[in-house]
Amino acid sequence: MDFFENIEKIIPQEHLQDIGKPNNSSDIFFRKTSYKKLYKLLNFSQKQNFIDYSYINASKSSNVLLDIFTAWSDNLIPVISGEDSTPSLLEPKEWVNSFKPRAFRHFLPIVLFTSGTTGSPKPYIISLENIFYHYLGIKKEINLSPNSVYGANLPSHHLSGLMPFFRIFLCGGKVEEFSFSNTTSHETITHLSIVNSQLFRLNEGRNKLKSLEAVLLGGGKINLNMTKKCLANKLPIFVTYGLSEMCSSVTIRNLQKDPFSPNENQDKFHLGSTISGIEIISTSPHLALKGSQCFEGYINDVKFCKMDGTFSTKDLGEVIEGKLYLKGRSDNIFISGGKNVSLKKLE
Repeated sequence: MDFFENIEKIIPQEHLQDIGKPNNSSDIFFRKTSYKKLYKLLNFSQKQNFIDYSYINASKSSNVLLDIFTAWSDNLIPVISGEDSTPSLLEPKEWVNSFKPRAFRHFLPIVLFTSGTTGSPKPYIISLENIFYHYLGIKKEINLSPNSVYGANLPSHHLSGLMPFFRIFLCGGKVEEFSFSNTTSHETITHLSIVNSQLFRLNEGRNKLKSLEAVLLGGGKINLNMTKKCLANKLPIFVTYGLSEMCSSVTIRNLQKDPFSPNENQDKFHLGSTISGIEIISTSPHLALKGSQCFEGYINDVKFCKMDGTFSTKDLGEVIEGKLYLKGRSDNIFISGGKNVSLKKLE
């Protein structure tokens, strides 16, 4: 069976040229097993009729993407977590039937959970359509192709760890398991996604990563000094700002093409411009975002909160000459004497 004969059933015709056809160096998973699942999936009727959930413990899954495709092809909604137990959810019939296929032939949802950094993790829904438009935006920035090899190292029950699998699937490349503690060489890896705490290990292991084209750095405020050391070591760092509700990356800055200026310090540096398909529609009182990458909604105890393509964050920031400067979160600010006071600065 031909991959493009299947994928064109859900991808709009004008975007087919953005899908990479796997070459001989690509993982056999992308060339055989997943295509069989996709074939079964795309031969369903025009609209999916999901009957239940399929709970997937990503920390124990040998290939989470295959598990997702399997669930879809069995008419089940994949629920991704890193635990054996998962909170109960609304029955699919109570929310999924409110969706109609848009640019894509099918509405293919995934349930994940927010990180819970400021509270209890919340179940939220992204769709294959959200993921695809994220891919279109990020592909332009980090040069994904059938020759790309992504080093999978972040937990795949978080969106930041799951998205590399979808990016590689759509570009036709290959995924390799990656760990900074592994003493073997990773000379073929071209792309990595990391968080700030991994910068030191990244710099230490530079001589084992000879093919790197892009390192996406996100997940919180970065260590500016350590980032500069990585840049001096000729590591291709891209700083990002993103969130689960916008299907990962919102803005991106290529530090090789747009390096830090002398007046940028730890408290003030920009995080680049929005990727294609995302728009910052407001910064007052906090950032509000719009785009096809916007998630489908939250599931709570009694109802499904459907989104309309826009999301109002709790992040504070400003846009200067098209670049985003992040100032913090509104739930870490209180008002005293008519002025905003940051709890972090007080600490």
